[in-house]
Amino acid sequence: PQDPGELGRYFAAHQHNSAAVQAHWAVWDGFTKTERSKHYWPARKKALKALGKQDGHKPGGSKNESVSNANIGSNDDDAFEGIGFAQNNAPHLTLDPNYVYLDSMCSDHSAFTDEFLSDVRTSDRVLRTNTNAGSIESNKVGQWRGFEFHLNTGGIANLLSIPRLEEAGCTVDYSTDGEWTVKLPSGEVLVFKRDTGVCNRMPYIDVR
Repeated sequence: PQDPGELGRYFAAHQHNSAAVQAHWAVWDGFTKTERSKHYWPARKKALKALGKQDGHKPGGSKNESVSNANIGSNDDDAFEGIGFAQNNAPHLTLDPNYVYLDSMCSDHSAFTDEFLSDVRTSDRVLRTNTNAGSIESNKVGQWRGFEFHLNTGGIANLLSIPRLEEAGCTVDYSTDGEWTVKLPSGEVLVFKRDTGVCNRMPYIDVR
């Protein structure tokens, strides 16, 4: 939605969908402070109240309140901090299972479907995703183009971690007027298109 009031109501309806919330903040950034205070926040608060929920976010606070935290560690709980997308204890709405999105916030590559993965197996490392709706753990991993993905069937998006790509020797480039590209160590270049709709302009590659 491009109207601040509609966007507030949109947040209330999709607050447990991390990708939808992130896309919603991208639109939110385009509103003036006056539009947010007069239209967005009142509409959001009213819509949440109608759902029997309180709005724990205060105007002027951090935008990233609904981004999920992900920890990865061993079965002995030797975890370290990270970021990811997940959805728990809510209707499981997902993004296109054939799309893998480039993401700068997630700490590891992750997938909610194994349809495009090979060599799916049990790992001794545990992906623990903590959200405001609970936690999800997974110790399944698979491969895509030589990259290891953690399989999290409770997730909502397939994600390629930009930090992990860079650690692997990949070069990530983008232009506002062009496409995102990832140059692999082999020299192969992957071209990521811009999505539309709720994930407008988010870079993705179709793995079909």
